Amino acid sequence: MRIQCQLITIRYWLKMLSLDNNCLIKTIYNLLRSDADNNITYNENNWAHQVKMLLCNNGLQNLGTYQTTLSTNYA
Repeated sequence: MRIQCQLITIRYWLKMLSLDNNCLIKTIYNLLRSDADNNITYNENNWAHQVKMLLCNNGLQNLGTYQTTLSTNYA
């Protein structure tokens, strides 16, 4: 069940990357991602940080590094 939740999270993250930059959800995600990149995790409650850790723990850290490329590929 844990793996299924992780897959759903990654799918949602990929779908969110394909949203227009003016979309409120993507704007908030970009703010959270900026905080996560600066190691601001809000006591581990930063969703962007959690996705980053999920990707890293599963050997997919390159996906997080290339998110801007992914967003243009999935748009």
